[in-house]
Amino acid sequence: MLSAEQVIELQQQGWIQADYHLTELFDGTVNRNFCLTSGQKRFFLKLFSQSGGDRQDRRRQFDLQQCIAAHGMAPEPLYLSERHDFMLEAWLEIQDLASARLNKPQKIQRLAERLFAIHQLPIDCADLPLVDDWQHYIQRGAIQDRTLLTQVEELSPRWLALPKPVFCHHDLCLAHVCLMPQRVCLDWEYAAMSTPAYDIASSILAEGLDAQQGRWLSDSYAKISSTCATALWQEAQQMRPFAELTNRLWHLAHR
Repeated sequence: MLSAEQVIELQQQGWIQADYHLTELFDGTVNRNFCLTSGQKRFFLKLFSQSGGDRQDRRRQFDLQQCIAAHGMAPEPLYLSERHDFMLEAWLEIQDLASARLNKPQKIQRLAERLFAIHQLPIDCADLPLVDDWQHYIQRGAIQDRTLLTQVEELSPRWLALPKPVFCHHDLCLAHVCLMPQRVCLDWEYAAMSTPAYDIASSILAEGLDAQQGRWLSDSYAKISSTCATALWQEAQQMRPFAELTNRLWHLAHR
């Protein structure tokens, strides 16, 4: 819940009055999410974890999401706290792809369409700092697994040498794709410049798609983007070890 200091800050900034109410939304893996109401106003409130498991630059994240929201693909961020420990977003009535009455192939098709739309955004920002993230997770989780450390050593120079030409989400699962409002996607914390193949591999892993479903996603994306399906699938398979390593280290850092 909100601390006394956080309540005072929100009141001083004019976001809430004494009649505010919080309802927790049980969909956060690390951060805590709430519906915040005060009078006739309603907001989405995200309380950031203070455990140190992530090394997010919250001001960068806030500014970047404002840019994405200007293109109609993210909830509008309204306020970042002085201590960067919470953020307010405009409240949206959402229907996500995970709960939609569509079969799996139809959902995967929509996921591919949304990935492609994200990659077309005219946003130029910093590259995904995957190697720095790995090192942070290793330090935070006191990870000493020799197999994982060897993977980091082997994959780090490959990642640094990889071209990163498009803006990517890096955690786009069905629950992060909104059918209503149209085009909106959620949870942009790891958005950065990267490669479509890595973003596809990240979505396959985030959604837990099997080999056949992963190929559906890659082939659907290839058709939308008019690229070679075989070549794209091979690239996505090459990116899978990077996504799996990131996922494993992240979970160890947050255990």
